[in-house]
This record gives sequence, C-alpha cells and structure tokens, in this order.
Amino acid sequence: MRVKLRICGAYAALILSAALLPLTSCTKMVNPPRAPAPVAPTLEAATALRGEAIVELGSRSVKGRAIIIAKAPDQFRMDVVAALGRAVFIVAASSKECDYYADGKLRPCGKRMQELGLELTSVEVVSILTGAVPPSQGSVLWKLGKPGPTLVAVKYLDNKEVARVESSGRGFIQGYAIPRSVVIHGPVETLAVEFDSVEVEPEGMGPGAFSIKGD
Repeated sequence: MRVKLRICGAYAALILSAALLPLTSCTKMVNPPRAPAPVAPTLEAATALRGEAIVELGSRSVKGRAIIIAKAPDQFRMDVVAALGRAVFIVAASSKECDYYADGKLRPCGKRMQELGLELTSVEVVSILTGAVPPSQGSVLWKLGKPGPTLVAVKYLDNKEVARVESSGRGFIQGYAIPRSVVIHGPVETLAVEFDSVEVEPEGMGPGAFSIKGD
C-alpha cells in the first residue's frame, strides 16, 4: 500500500507529544488530581519500507530523486537517479558489508560508513528511516532531545558526539510512525532525505535487493 505523505506541523507535534499529555474529560472536575509524570512516547516502528524521496548529500554535490528501501534490523539501499533515470549515486549496506557507487566506480564505505563521512552503522540508518530510536550499546550512546515537531537524536561514541539526526513530519502510515524528513549530520557529510511517498511492510524485498555488486 503506497501512501502520499501530507503531514502538517501541528499534527506531527501532536503525534510526538501524545504520550506526554494528561488525559482530559468533558466533565468539569473540582480539584482535579495531579497529572502523572511525563513518559516517553512509545510508537511502534515499521520493520520494512520502500519510499520515493528527494535526497541531497552536501559535500558530494549530489541531489536528485531516489528510491529507498530498508528492512530491519540492518539492510538498506538508496539509489539516487538523474533526470533521465541514470543512477548517479547508490549506497547499499548491511551488518556484513557496505558499498557505494559514485563517479562510475564501486567502493566499500566501511562498517560505520566512514568513507561516506556519516559515522553510522546500517542498523542505525534503518532505525532512523523506519521511525525507531537507534540502539545504544557498548561505547555507543544515543540521546534524544525534547519531543516536538522536530525530533533530535545525537550519537556519542566514546563520549564524543559523532552524529546528529533531525527527523520531522512524522505521521501514521498503516499504524506506523514514519518521519517525512530526515537530516543526518555526520563528521564530514550531511545527508538530507525528504520522502514524497512511503510504502510500509512491502513484499518482494529479498537479500539480493540490498546488494549492488551484481548490478
């Protein structure tokens, strides 16, 4: 099922802060009880998606329409195409390998996409695209900013900030909270993704869909 994303800022703010609001009633209350302590929103993330988006990589001067597929926990692929449909930039990654195609050449991009200047694992990228919070483990710590129209998540590696993610325009698609806009600031590169349409839990995404070595 393909859904066009048309999400207003007020609706996005409502989604992100819904769990922080006390319950209200139409009945007027005298001396209403104290509201419970705020709790973090618990929105279920999709396990897979296929989307069309405008993608921009700042330092590489790459901008164009892209097809993005992602499958939890660790597989994703992004194909940026030129006006005539020719691929100008491709990245495909999993926990086992990461490769990218640019300037007519296929190269490895490193376990944390160091060669792309992003400092993110494939698990973290899939989490971000599907609306989940990237996992903290070992020397990696993710911290979330305050709920609002734009949700900020910061990655620390050995207590040093190495990446900052801004996601906004979240809306429910088939019950899943998906961000419309994602901006990833890495040590060197900035990746911006603006979804036009998203299909959640699509069929037909086997392991071969996430590799570009056979293309």
